[in-house]
Amino acid sequence: MHWFITGAVVLHLTVALMSSLLRHLPTTMAVMDLHRSIGLTIFLLTALRLGLRLVLPMPRIRDGISTWQRLVAKSVHTAFYLVLFTAPIVGWLYTSAVGQDVTFFWIVPLPALIGSDQEFANRLLTVHIGLAVALVVLIGIHTCGALYNRMVLKNRIFNKMLWTRDEGRVSAHVSIWMKLLLGG
Repeated sequence: MHWFITGAVVLHLTVALMSSLLRHLPTTMAVMDLHRSIGLTIFLLTALRLGLRLVLPMPRIRDGISTWQRLVAKSVHTAFYLVLFTAPIVGWLYTSAVGQDVTFFWIVPLPALIGSDQEFANRLLTVHIGLAVALVVLIGIHTCGALYNRMVLKNRIFNKMLWTRDEGRVSAHVSIWMKLLLGG
């Protein structure tokens, strides 16, 4: 689930950047519809992941991780959940406030959450952009933490994210290229 959400987030941020660069083209609305649909997909995947975590908690980390590192990891993961839940809702509110329709992948029309209000829409857009920036910062912190565990501490935390066979999980193609990339 981690890698599905990661892929969706990378695609989502790419589409968001593209939409800002292509504002003058007639396809802008289609790109924004794609942005909204991917955002709602991330929301659903995050809800599914959280639900799975509540039913099937992660095993305790036993690789010599200090208390402060566990606290930072839990804080970053909590912040990820908050941002990944909040940003799509704020985006949907923004879209409603500017008077645009939201459809899920051009098929399922979704209701407006609020009425048109341009002043409120401007504030919502600021919050939405702030959440996107927070997401990028969290990705940076998360990546640095993973690489720190892999390269400095040389523990198995990074391997757990790669679905390696030594953890009793099915090997994924991503683990092969990540191991090659990181010299494992």
